[in-house]
Amino acid sequence: MEGGTMFGSGKRSRWLGSATAALLALPLVVIPPAAGATPPTTTPALFTQVTLVTGDVVSYSPNAVQISKPRPGVRYDSYRGPDGWHVLPSDAAKAVINGQVDKTLFNVTYLVDNGYADAKRTSLPVIVDYDGKAAARSADRVAATDALPASKATRALPSIDAVALDVDKATAAQLWQAVVVAPSTQQRGQGTQRLLLDRRYSVDLAESVAQIKAPAAWAAGFDGTGVRVGVLDTGVDATHPDLVGKIAESASFVGSEPDAIDRHGHGTHVASTIAGSGAAAGGVEKGAAPGTQLVIGKVLSGSGVGYESEIIAGMEWAAGRSKIVSMSLGGPAPSGADPMSDAVTNLTASTGALFVIAAGNSGPAVGTIGSPGTSPSALTVGAVDKQEQVASFSSRGPVADGSVKPEIVAPGVNIVAARAAGTTMGAPVNDKYTAASGTSMATPHVAGAAAVLAQRHPDWTANRLKAALIASTKDLGKPVNDQGAGQVDVKAAIDETVTATPATVGFGVLEPGAGAQTAMLTYRNDGTADVTLNLTTRLTDPTGKAAPDGTLGLGTRSVTVKAGSQAEVPVQLTPGKAGRGSFQGLVTAVSADGSVKVHTPVGFSNGEVTNTVNFTVLGFDGKPLPRDAILWILPVDRKGADLQSYIINGGGTLRLPTGRYYIALNFYTDEGPGLLETNAMVVKPDVLIDGASHQVLDLSTTRPVTVKTDEPGTESAVIGVANRTTSDGAFWSFHHTAGVWDNNLYINPVPTVTAGKFDFQYTTTVTRSQLDVAVNGVAVHPDYLAAYGGGHDWIAPKKLKMFEGRRQLGIVYVGGGTAEEFAAAGDVRGKLVLVQANDMLTGAGIEAARRAAAAGAAGLLLFDKVRATRRSDGDSNELIPVGYLTHPEGVALVAALKNGKGNADVLGNPISPYAYHLAYVERGQVPANLTYTVHTGHLARVDSTYHATTEGMYAASFQRGGVPELMLVEPLMAPSKRAEYYGPITDRTPWTRFTSTDVAGQWEIMSARPAELRRGSRQSDDWYTTPMRYGQGEFFNMPALPAPYLASRMGDSVYVFPLLQDGNNHVTAMIPNTAVLKTGLSRDGKPVTGIGGAPVTRFDVPADSGRYRLDLGYAPGGDYKVDTAWEFTSAPAAGTAAKGFACWDDTGEVPADKSCQALPTISVDYDLNLPATNTAAAPGLGLIKFRPHHVGDIKTKVTSAKLSVSYDGGKSWLRGTQIPIGDGWQQGLVPHLRPGGTVSLRVEAMDKAGNKVTQTITNAYRLAK
Repeated sequence: MEGGTMFGSGKRSRWLGSATAALLALPLVVIPPAAGATPPTTTPALFTQVTLVTGDVVSYSPNAVQISKPRPGVRYDSYRGPDGWHVLPSDAAKAVINGQVDKTLFNVTYLVDNGYADAKRTSLPVIVDYDGKAAARSADRVAATDALPASKATRALPSIDAVALDVDKATAAQLWQAVVVAPSTQQRGQGTQRLLLDRRYSVDLAESVAQIKAPAAWAAGFDGTGVRVGVLDTGVDATHPDLVGKIAESASFVGSEPDAIDRHGHGTHVASTIAGSGAAAGGVEKGAAPGTQLVIGKVLSGSGVGYESEIIAGMEWAAGRSKIVSMSLGGPAPSGADPMSDAVTNLTASTGALFVIAAGNSGPAVGTIGSPGTSPSALTVGAVDKQEQVASFSSRGPVADGSVKPEIVAPGVNIVAARAAGTTMGAPVNDKYTAASGTSMATPHVAGAAAVLAQRHPDWTANRLKAALIASTKDLGKPVNDQGAGQVDVKAAIDETVTATPATVGFGVLEPGAGAQTAMLTYRNDGTADVTLNLTTRLTDPTGKAAPDGTLGLGTRSVTVKAGSQAEVPVQLTPGKAGRGSFQGLVTAVSADGSVKVHTPVGFSNGEVTNTVNFTVLGFDGKPLPRDAILWILPVDRKGADLQSYIINGGGTLRLPTGRYYIALNFYTDEGPGLLETNAMVVKPDVLIDGASHQVLDLSTTRPVTVKTDEPGTESAVIGVANRTTSDGAFWSFHHTAGVWDNNLYINPVPTVTAGKFDFQYTTTVTRSQLDVAVNGVAVHPDYLAAYGGGHDWIAPKKLKMFEGRRQLGIVYVGGGTAEEFAAAGDVRGKLVLVQANDMLTGAGIEAARRAAAAGAAGLLLFDKVRATRRSDGDSNELIPVGYLTHPEGVALVAALKNGKGNADVLGNPISPYAYHLAYVERGQVPANLTYTVHTGHLARVDSTYHATTEGMYAASFQRGGVPELMLVEPLMAPSKRAEYYGPITDRTPWTRFTSTDVAGQWEIMSARPAELRRGSRQSDDWYTTPMRYGQGEFFNMPALPAPYLASRMGDSVYVFPLLQDGNNHVTAMIPNTAVLKTGLSRDGKPVTGIGGAPVTRFDVPADSGRYRLDLGYAPGGDYKVDTAWEFTSAPAAGTAAKGFACWDDTGEVPADKSCQALPTISVDYDLNLPATNTAAAPGLGLIKFRPHHVGDIKTKVTSAKLSVSYDGGKSWLRGTQIPIGDGWQQGLVPHLRPGGTVSLRVEAMDKAGNKVTQTITNAYRLAK
């Protein structure tokens, strides 16, 4: 940004003109589906845990993300656009915006949908990209990368000056520190440039050789003999009759599958389309170049996906062994760094190999070419059907720089080729062949054509092969944006003696008002006779509408090219004649007799008229801000709006197209008003830019958002949200957190927005301060150390020293807390010590705490002299209570003392007896008065008990309605009780309450049933009551989605989707990270093989009726476990799901086109009447309530129920005494005889139809000692 400052730089960073502010990798638009089969996704409604490269742990669902384990001193901004949720820690913002770190590493939606969730991987694969200018050998770089903490180098990628590595999620923060925050001298010496996600790419799925005239080329003696073609795919079935003798060599680059065997089917289909002999079909199903030899590089797994680093390694291997490299794979083109496209470009230049790459299957939308087909060196292939119509799924151009892509098309619809043994890809024709569609199928046709041409011209390398194939195509008359030059024609390619260079003419993206452009097109005649060419042009926009006359012209309409010579023709462009947008066309050169026909695609884009916009950023004092802030700019009146982000310092200049914009400034400082940590937002939701403009973003106009409650308290888990909807209906949500313990959020008043939708949301939790200190009328409320530790571990509350109850203590001010000052203060034993540390970032606070503990102080109060107080994650908090004051509190306390000494009234409240969970929504505006006053009588009260057998940390969060939310957790200790107030209650919006735990190494987020809370109402709720077990949930985690049936049948498949429930029927679909969940199904006593796994397992069963048994075994760790067996009869499915329920399949979808039937599994509810410790008194008598029943639309009555009890961990069982008490409930009396022992429970029940359940809960609860 002109006039601004730059943070870092990158060899492929994107810049705005001569701007010096790095641009966030653009655009943030709808990501098209991967070019091919969609990668496996998790069930969309689950809270799925994923660890970021920073070590932060995020729990994700489509409607909400929760910072599960925030780091002290770190704030979290997030935004939600059409491509999903991005969560950006404050210490990553600059690195992401300047392109040093791949923004996809923080796209939580992408990470979960593409298999990077914690349940899928314990490591995060990344690519460390090095600056090619730094002279270093690959081996040295691998060694340097391998030396990084928390990671292991997996392979060098010399073609792109990079190294791939796996990052251990549990200690990822160490790598983040070493590579991004404070790189070592060794890393700087290697030229470390960027940290990128190792993305996953997939296979490119959606009477063909005759259609491209391959048989005519064979007849002329050219079938690819002597040419090697690399095939980078899922491997190959080398035993298939069509491929016997065709494989020259093979290798696997898939870490999980070290052999080259094709377990998917895609690679075999592609390989036979290139070189298949057709032996299994009597020679009918021959490939395009049956004489070629194949070099098979397995880069995709049996599920059809592979990591970027694996694919690049395969490319490097194949390029050195093959004339042609075929790649029927791809994914959405990244908006920033694109290592795969870079590898294509670099390897083409260094080896001369021609990379033939699928365009992708994201059509018919414009601009959907996938990577690596976006590389300018690639020959990018679209698909046509047998009628030579461009397939609807075939991705269209242009690419971002205005270049023509695809350059060529080939048959790709219902292509029959070899079927790998044991696979079902596509639509199988018989045991040996299958039919498939996609640009994947079109690509090997062109690769085969290239092999035939390479046999004809063995000295040609990539550029000449590519030019000849493009020039000799059959023009189908479609927009060049769709077809490129046209359909590949093998016979024309080998016969052609005249070629044109460059293969395509690209004028790029032109600035508004750009003058006439000229490019030279060179025709080369390798024939023995002169050729006169007549030249014509056509030019259209992506819809096929012709450009205005005179836009594209030629220096001559006829040119004679002498034999063995060449001639130039100027291609002339007058861009001003065309309007804004992209245009593609063809220059066609034809000889008089039609024997020579040469096509050259042409493309360009006209940029928009832009306006100069000057930005000035003013600080809280009204003066130019001398520090970095983040500037967000979002066009709101155009389709497919792109979010732009900049680092701005004081001011700068941009050029923006005419239109309406959402402009926002996000600024964090630890030197805010009063030296408080402050997160400020300056929001301008609707700014019209239609000429030169000056935009002032003034922090002095912001006001703090505060809440006043009836009970005294402090705020935590503060979030401010600005939501903006663009004209095309795209919803953008910008979340700003003030931190979990640093809760000062400022925003400017915003008048009512009338164009489009805008709202501001503020959520906060107010609890009783854990510590109150009063000295001579000055009251302060220190905070303790953040309850979270590093990595994935929480600090156990018993390790934290805290004051409890009221006491009177002497207090002594010890200045900066140095050894000399402690000595001068005299005897501080049993007293409260007050220290003003000189910059706690240097560790001064930790040292003061250790000195205070060594001197025998009763406790320590800390505040910072030069900045906002930062909490320490040192170990001193385990020695004495350490409370942290804000700077204003510390200054006031020092002033209240006389000669640095006094008496303090200290009141410790480790567990708050209440919590206010508040959510405010301002529609269309931000009011001038940002102080909210709330009274308990206007709220809904929930008396909550948090059960825990083992003392530990829980975390509470909430969501108002179904709007997208970033949720910060509020930590609390368990077991505990408190009154929770929700509101303000302004309508009938449902509220959802969540609780998560990390007790005993578990991790999950449980949800209460979404409920409309009423003003003045009161209810109670118990969380994590025993027994915890898997079964049929009565609702789902998210209010907008139906509950899954525990067991359902669709067609000839049974799907099992259990939810974890506590004794009060809170639910989660997550599996605690220490737990083991085993699922088994048998039919008539014989096991049925399950496919997939948690959360959904599929069992394919016979079509007729049968007797089934479903077993679920749940063991969360320790001696507690639950084993449940259901017996039922099932026949083919008929009907639909009951209201509020659904059949979920193993892809995480709810199919609308299939019959859905819930299987008659009996659920068991419990009420064990236990206190918060989940421990019963002994000796004594336990009152056990249980209810076997059906959930949903199954109304069959339960006719029998039996309770059994064990006191020896399930070795022996006694029949319990029970009586019916109504509504299906049974009440049992259980003697509690042995203090310190355990009680195990077993319930057996059967309904009128003969369906049964047996649920055994081993060590269900303990007896007090």
